[in-house]
Amino acid sequence: MPTGSPSAGATPTPTPTRTPSPTPTPTTSPTPTPSPTPSTSTAPSSVKVNPTTLSFSNTGAAYAKTVTATQSGSSAGPFTAATNNAGVATVAPQGSSPNVFVVTPQGAGSATITITGTGGAFATVSVGVTTTPITVSKDGGK
Repeated sequence: MPTGSPSAGATPTPTPTRTPSPTPTPTTSPTPTPSPTPSTSTAPSSVKVNPTTLSFSNTGAAYAKTVTATQSGSSAGPFTAATNNAGVATVAPQGSSPNVFVVTPQGAGSATITITGTGGAFATVSVGVTTTPITVSKDGGK
């Protein structure tokens, strides 16, 4: 048998190749979040109303009363007003005054007027209307 030649039936063993390891990817450092710039305007505060309660002993425009709303802060107002019971009292802006509202009694009962300012801040005015019925007799009260 000659030397140096592979023997019959022998299978050559493959030499394993090295698997390359991945190169690490550099990570980025977090970027700091900038602080908000302070505002130069003052945020609006709660709404205040004067008066906070209205009482009426009769109905109609002749008996209407006013409510004034205020709110501190450079961006306070405009104001809006709404009633929860228009059968008792209605509310409307007074002319060109952006913070004065006219409350008109409509019928006996209770209502709440809500006046809303900037930022959703609001105040309420309690309204009470009473009426005295008048009895009229045909015979002049005799």
